[in-house]
Amino acid sequence: MRLAREKCRTRGNRALYDGDYEEDEPLIRELIAVAKELQAAVEALGPVDA
Repeated sequence: MRLAREKCRTRGNRALYDGDYEEDEPLIRELIAVAKELQAAVEALGPVDA
């Protein structure tokens, strides 16, 4: 997950500052998978009392 985050940061900076954008489908798939894992983990915690 750390590698994916670093790749995203690097590519985001290039897109923002250099106008360079390159789509990386495997990276996008990996990020979606990690987001789904995170969502499942958070949902497994159950409701939070206010």
